[in-house]
Amino acid sequence: MGLFSRRPADPDPVPVVVDPVAGTARIGADAVPLYPLVMDDRAAASLRSRSDGPLLRVHDSGLTVAYVLEREAAWEYVTAATAARLSLTEAAVAEESLAWLARIAPVASGGDGRFRLEMPEGSEDLAASLILRADVVHALVDEFVAGDPVVAIGQRVAMHLCGTDDAEAVEGLRELARGLYESGDAAPVSTALYRLGADGSARPW
Repeated sequence: MGLFSRRPADPDPVPVVVDPVAGTARIGADAVPLYPLVMDDRAAASLRSRSDGPLLRVHDSGLTVAYVLEREAAWEYVTAATAARLSLTEAAVAEESLAWLARIAPVASGGDGRFRLEMPEGSEDLAASLILRADVVHALVDEFVAGDPVVAIGQRVAMHLCGTDDAEAVEGLRELARGLYESGDAAPVSTALYRLGADGSARPW
């Protein structure tokens, strides 16, 4: 339907620059990209077992969020030691990761109030993390869905959504979330649906 289009690629990535006085960071010019990664309880437990002190937070949605640094072709999970080395507080890590996430333009498909959001090649696993940027999702779809956006993130690689007022689509999303989560095709996230509020909130629905 042409409702969305891929925005031009950003210029060279900008880095995290630490303010040594405030102990916080801002996006600078040669920093390593830092992203939030949502995961289910099993993935979080696995990460804890194989990583020394990974930095994990529980989001208001109930989802666990880990943080990753983009190191060439691989991701490095941020640990408490990593944050200390960068002179970043946990809150600063979370803030910077959301700023980096906002620099990636989602790619949308669908229509008639029902959409699928994905991320460009190389960032596919960040699609589900858009739940942490409800403001971005609202800006994309408010004109095209009836009610608040309701999203399914059965897997990390895609976010499916419709409006709260589309009861038939909502029921379809519930089945889709369960099916994708159980399929094993990609990293699972959740069987639940989440309502994205205009205030930026994301709550199970």
